[in-house]
Amino acid sequence: MISIVKRISFTVFVLFVLLFSSCSGEKLVITGSETMYPMMNFLADDFNRMGKGFSVEVRGGGSEVGIAKLVKEDTEIAASSNDINETVLSQLQEMNLFEKLTIAYDGIAIVVNKSNPVNKITFKDLSAIFSGKIKNWKELGGKNMPIQVVIRNSKSGTESYMREFVLRKKLKGKLIYLKNKNAQFVKTAKVAENNRKMADFIQAANGSIGYMGMGSSITEGKGKVKVLKFSLTGKEAYVLPNANTVQSRKYRLSRPLMLLYKTKRSNKVNTFIDYLLSKRGQNRILTSGYLESLFREVTVRARRIKKKK
Repeated sequence: MISIVKRISFTVFVLFVLLFSSCSGEKLVITGSETMYPMMNFLADDFNRMGKGFSVEVRGGGSEVGIAKLVKEDTEIAASSNDINETVLSQLQEMNLFEKLTIAYDGIAIVVNKSNPVNKITFKDLSAIFSGKIKNWKELGGKNMPIQVVIRNSKSGTESYMREFVLRKKLKGKLIYLKNKNAQFVKTAKVAENNRKMADFIQAANGSIGYMGMGSSITEGKGKVKVLKFSLTGKEAYVLPNANTVQSRKYRLSRPLMLLYKTKRSNKVNTFIDYLLSKRGQNRILTSGYLESLFREVTVRARRIKKKK
């Protein structure tokens, strides 16, 4: 009799363990921006330690991939380092309403090989480099050395920003942008799949130049690349990207980092958003390994954006 009771108890225990394992195996998937990947992983790890009944899993692929998967409902949250524009809105026409949560701001670092003697660059010269008009570092006071441009793939939010705001000069205003809206990256540009490969290529090629989020330049780029000082016109001070210069707008190559999700969101999304908005979540954002790319006092706001009419 005791043996039967023990067997029944053991069976109940096994069923309980299996049931618990099934519940704890529930996931909230966040997909998208490679720039945001280190920061979101840091936040996910902290959230998962809290034991909220489900885990957060972060996947990369680029901002465009994240948004596409959000539309197809293959992910519940899309991470995007590319601001919402007409193109993105057209992808979201199937959704009557969605929300955008800006969790940080990021400066885009212009990076070169550590042996390159050039330490600063203007907007005009940077745009000319990426279009292929400037081909040699000696034109910028450097060595007689060909320039090798390195860009991210077209699914990257950072690539989109550099293409529109630097190459096509949107940063200089709408009229100038319209005159350059068809500009293309130089045909000899190398394409890097992610920030790590961007850093590896630049480390190996003396004449190379590329770009990455400030956080990525410190994590993936640490010890491999040099960040150039930047000036919009060359008349104002040349500055490096950091929390203070981005916040004060002295460093002009900056963009928001955001999460996108359906307005009719699940309890899992609600719970994770509550965490991000909490004091603990805010402190984790500011103390993550991505600190240098964030405002020291981050303004977090959720905004609903209606479907494009």
